[in-house]
Amino acid sequence: MLEFNATILIAMISFIIFMVLMNAILYKPMMQIVQKRKNLLLMNENDIKENEQSTSELAQKRDSKIEAAKVKSRNVINSMTEDAKKQRAENLAQAAKDANVYLDNKVSELNEEIVQAKHEIKSDVVDLAQNILGKIYGDGLVLSGISDEKYEKVINDES
Repeated sequence: MLEFNATILIAMISFIIFMVLMNAILYKPMMQIVQKRKNLLLMNENDIKENEQSTSELAQKRDSKIEAAKVKSRNVINSMTEDAKKQRAENLAQAAKDANVYLDNKVSELNEEIVQAKHEIKSDVVDLAQNILGKIYGDGLVLSGISDEKYEKVINDES
């Protein structure tokens, strides 16, 4: 049979004191460490969420800046292309103008040379006509009275 005496009571009291001491020495510091660790994990999770959010915001800002830069570069390229087209058109117009002036100058120079050549060959034509008349009719015949109008008709082959 089971006897209840002071030993059981002392064992119970010593077990309770042991539990109180274990709680104070071992369990409370352990629970504090566990609680600190939970708090640290929660703070890390919050930091991770904040970092992810700031990362996504930075990525959105980066993407918007990249898109803005693309639009700006397209506008610059289009502007430069238009400027180049205008410059090309101006250059072509100037070149055409210069070519027309050059051609007009050359045409007038050629016309002047034609007039000079006609005046130079006028005396040769008169001498040649005199030689032909001299051979046909004799040397004593002198060609006279060739007007500039008749000469122009002969030179220009007008009938």
